[in-house]
Amino acid sequence: SSYSRQLTECTEEYLLSDQRTNGAWGPWRKHPAPDDCFATGIVMWALATQGRSIARLKSLERAIKWTEINRLSNGLFPTHYIEAGSAWLAIGEYFARKVLFG
Repeated sequence: SSYSRQLTECTEEYLLSDQRTNGAWGPWRKHPAPDDCFATGIVMWALATQGRSIARLKSLERAIKWTEINRLSNGLFPTHYIEAGSAWLAIGEYFARKVLFG
């Protein structure tokens, strides 16, 4: 429906604008909380499921760079270290890489 399409477009626009300059997402862009692998993973997954657009691809590339820089040697992340955050980031990164690299 047109309502669903409009809602999806507005949500995507918000998520793209809310990405932090380093490529991650958090509770919201200017929130003092640190970058969040849980939020970043879910947003990467959501954007990757919407297909290929220049804005999405650039956003996903920045997010992947953030994951590469911030991943600990054991594969987890400093925030949500023992929670599902690292798992959500792995899911989001998988779908982002699939969209970017096939």
